[in-house]
Amino acid sequence: MHIASQISELNELLQRRTIRMSFPKTLEAQYTSWIQAQEKRATWIVLLLMCGIWSLFLVADIYRLTDSQRLIWGLPLFETVITIRTTVLLLLLISSAVIIKKYHSRHPKLVMVSYFMLTCMTSILSNIYHVDGVYRSALFPVVLIAPVLVLPVGAVFRQMMVLAICSMSVILGLYFLMVGVSDTITGMLIATLLIVFFSAIAGGYYKEKGYRSAFISFKLMELRSFTDPLTETGNRRYYREFGQRLLEDAVQNCKPLTFIIIDLDHFKSINDKYGHDQGDIVLIKVAECLKRVFHRPLDIVTRLGGEEFGVLLNSTDLIAAKVMIKKFASELNQISFEKGSVEFARKITASIGVVQLGSSETLDQLYSRADELMYEAKQNGRNRVTYQTASSEKTKVS
Repeated sequence: MHIASQISELNELLQRRTIRMSFPKTLEAQYTSWIQAQEKRATWIVLLLMCGIWSLFLVADIYRLTDSQRLIWGLPLFETVITIRTTVLLLLLISSAVIIKKYHSRHPKLVMVSYFMLTCMTSILSNIYHVDGVYRSALFPVVLIAPVLVLPVGAVFRQMMVLAICSMSVILGLYFLMVGVSDTITGMLIATLLIVFFSAIAGGYYKEKGYRSAFISFKLMELRSFTDPLTETGNRRYYREFGQRLLEDAVQNCKPLTFIIIDLDHFKSINDKYGHDQGDIVLIKVAECLKRVFHRPLDIVTRLGGEEFGVLLNSTDLIAAKVMIKKFASELNQISFEKGSVEFARKITASIGVVQLGSSETLDQLYSRADELMYEAKQNGRNRVTYQTASSEKTKVS
């Protein structure tokens, strides 16, 4: 998809009355990466807070239960509780260390698993305390549901919904299994869970909606910074940024990559004779022609400067490129422009240099080779195409 089409799609999404909670597949992947980058530091803080709060409970249990002789499930209450607390704390610390040392796209799921484990263990301990009579704490795990849907861990709303539903199910299941049914406590537990859960849904929804709106605005600004304002093709910055990605992909997957430089012939004379406004019209029509011919999703069409355009053809060798260039040259020759009521049928031609990526070649080297061929085409009479394979063999076509 060309850059102008991407901008149009994003504008359409932004102008809708309600922001969708899911984007098209490619855009959704970009959003997921963006939100993970935005919440990277917050993810670390969330995990460290979990560790800190859990450590405080560990210290409190040691202080409160040191002299306890009670048994739970036939085991000493003190040793059972401290073992659970210590095990969870170690797992949280290991998760924190892994994420802080090397953060990547899977880590939000690791944080979610850590939080789910924290919910399970808190529910188990609270039910132990409740049954044993240490203190009435069956409702305590409910507070863990509240922040689930607004946790800044780089996960999207639907993932956090799954986490919240699983956590709520575990809290209820463990309560019924370990405590049993009590009309007063059970009713309070269910009512509190539902209130907290639906409140969290509302908070999480509006948080996600705000993030998605901010992401679209960010993408629009990014794309506009890559766009030539006159022709609505990519600019030189776009060529360097995305061209490098195409080059790396071509090298990694052993795919052909062809680069074309197109320089309009005698363009200065159009500006001088008919005016710069007519020159701009010609540039716009040439760009439209390029976008029609080189329209595949991963092809890159850019205005490199002045009357010079560049095209990077993904997974395309010189043989396939020749067919596309022939079609472009045919459409280029049909371009006309008018001034006032007078239409000019002046033939628009271009000198074109075409190269295929060679082994160990950089983007700058690829550009330099194509540029040399384009100037060679000009010196040999203009309105011609000069090709060069990676083996440096040249073929000239009028």
